[in-house]
Amino acid sequence: MARMHLIHGPQGAAKSTYARQLAADLPAVRFSIDEWMSALFVPDMTPPLDMGWLNERLARCETLIWDMAGATLRAGGDVVMDLGFLRREQRDTARRRAGLLGCDLLFHIPDGGREARWSRVLRQAEFPGDEVPGHEGPAPEFDPPSAQEAGVVQAVLL
Repeated sequence: MARMHLIHGPQGAAKSTYARQLAADLPAVRFSIDEWMSALFVPDMTPPLDMGWLNERLARCETLIWDMAGATLRAGGDVVMDLGFLRREQRDTARRRAGLLGCDLLFHIPDGGREARWSRVLRQAEFPGDEVPGHEGPAPEFDPPSAQEAGVVQAVLL
């Protein structure tokens, strides 16, 4: 049975690096929201960042990614979903989608430590002076997996 691997963790946890290696090792088709956004929309971004503009494009990319991931899974291929999944609601939605697709679901949670994460976040800033790519102020909040989540899906802690 095809498997969906969801990579989630706090910003700067090396999720994309982990996702690339996992997709190569499995093998699987990898979908990375950061790569899609960087290729399609970052060249058009101008400071100050308009979050409405950004969120609209994020939603478009996510819709296409989910459509393509579903087609890959239905064809019997595994997928690695590198969409962040910072919020519990996003992970709940992913679980529902995986259920509708009838695939196995496995969460992977890389976490390279707070200092290393912040260092990566600063290096990835899109605009000079940004504390966090596309955001002013602190990094977006990460909802750690709840006890209920841990009981529903198998988690790989790294």
